[in-house]
Amino acid sequence: MMRTFIYMIGFGWGGLWVFDLNYNPYFVNGYHLNRITSIWIFAIAGLVYTLVENKIWRKGQMQNKQKAT
Repeated sequence: MMRTFIYMIGFGWGGLWVFDLNYNPYFVNGYHLNRITSIWIFAIAGLVYTLVENKIWRKGQMQNKQKAT
C-alpha cells in the first residue's frame, strides 16, 4: 500500500515536471491546458505500474515456491 502511494506521488510530481518542461505559458493559455490533468495522468500511470510490478513479484514468489517443492 505504501509503495502504491509513493509511486503515485512520484509519478504525479513527474507529470508536473514534464508539463512545465514541455509547455510554455503561451501554449498553456492558448489551448486551455490544465496542470492537474497531467498530474492525474501520471499518477494513474504510477498506479498501473505498481499493480503490474506487484503481479510480477507475486508470480515470481509462486514460481520460487514451486521450485522449492
